[in-house]
Amino acid sequence: MNFKISDVVQEDVMGKMLLTVLVLGLLGVARPGFSYSLISDSAQVGGRDNLLQCADLSNSGQAEIDWIQSFFPDASISLKQEDFQSGDWQKVDYGYLWALYLSTSPDYFLVKTGNTGTYTHYLFENLDDPSWAVISLSDVNIRGVVGISKISHVDEIATAPVPEPGTALLLATGFLGLAWYGKRRRGSRL
Repeated sequence: MNFKISDVVQEDVMGKMLLTVLVLGLLGVARPGFSYSLISDSAQVGGRDNLLQCADLSNSGQAEIDWIQSFFPDASISLKQEDFQSGDWQKVDYGYLWALYLSTSPDYFLVKTGNTGTYTHYLFENLDDPSWAVISLSDVNIRGVVGISKISHVDEIATAPVPEPGTALLLATGFLGLAWYGKRRRGSRL
């Protein structure tokens, strides 16, 4: 067996580079876990959901579906309107945040308000805890604690899942390729 010092050093450097890339990749996809609590019973409701779009639509029903469909043209949209009382919204332990329990754990939800200003319909992406809608009243142009009664209804939006490539299969194939390459390199030195 003939080993050169440069081959050993090169393998060590390659191994460290591969480890660095894997660690940075894992850190890049990790999200910090943060969750607000309800004032009433300290239940965790996740973080604030992301306001995507807002509009002033003339009415509910098909107008809402058409508007939502414009953002998700390839998705099958179905709305589940939640009948609730303003008391179903619960105050969160931070600022103007309020939370509403959602029965279907949707990816998106639509908040419809009464006449509060410029817009009446607000589309949110449900981020951390899919069973809770967590919104800021300032997002929907409402101020003050009594303003929660200005919310008319909430639609839970179910989009048909978009097929993704087999991520695990791709990752496994990559690792197999690296193993094959490593074995091939070791075999050529013998």
